[in-house]
Order: sequence, then C-alpha cells, then structure tokens
Amino acid sequence: MAFDFKKEYKEAFHWIALIRLPDFVTAEEFAWAQEEAARKKGIDTSAAELLTIEEGLCAQIMHLGPYDDEPRQ
Repeated sequence: MAFDFKKEYKEAFHWIALIRLPDFVTAEEFAWAQEEAARKKGIDTSAAELLTIEEGLCAQIMHLGPYDDEPRQ
C-alpha cells in the first residue's frame, strides 16, 4: 500500500533523530558517555537512550533541499 503524504499532515508525525553506533558499544559505555557529556558540557542527556532496532534489509538515502520538497522527490 502506498503512503499518500500530505503536507498538511506533517505536524502529526512523530520523529526521532538517530545516530548509528558500532555494535560493540555497550549500555555501560553509553551511560558513561552520557555522564561525561553532562559533566563536561553541562547539558541534559537524560532524553538520550541506546536503542537496538532490527529492521532487516534497508537503504540509506540523502534528501537534498528543504523537507517541504520531499513529496516531489
């Protein structure tokens, strides 16, 4: 089933920003990195979490231009 993207529905989406970490990074190392960032930079890292996502075969693509142009791409 094709998804019919409507620009006016964009506000209803819930997005999450992800950073790929090597498979060998453990929960303990992640917690250490959070503590170090909080201590050194004085930032709140409590919202950061270590996730493992199993999605199967996928592709990584880069969108060039404003996000409002995505439906035309």
